[in-house]
Amino acid sequence: MRAEPRLRRAHVALALTFVAFGSIDGTWSARLPALKQQHALDSGELGLVVFAVSGAATVVLPLAGWLAGRFGSRPPAALGLLAGP
Repeated sequence: MRAEPRLRRAHVALALTFVAFGSIDGTWSARLPALKQQHALDSGELGLVVFAVSGAATVVLPLAGWLAGRFGSRPPAALGLLAGP
């Protein structure tokens, strides 16, 4: 049984989006020690930076949900990919 072409394209697009967001997150996480050294942060200050990123995501995610409900999932995903790096 073969999936409808439109459904198949949506599945591939979703998988690629997850890979892109995972790559961005993984790259950022791997760069934390270099960023800590480059900006002369101690562990507490770096913890605040990580907390601020999490807090910003918590504030912005409801907006992304609203945008996805109103305009579909493509615009918020594209905005996240452009704003992420």
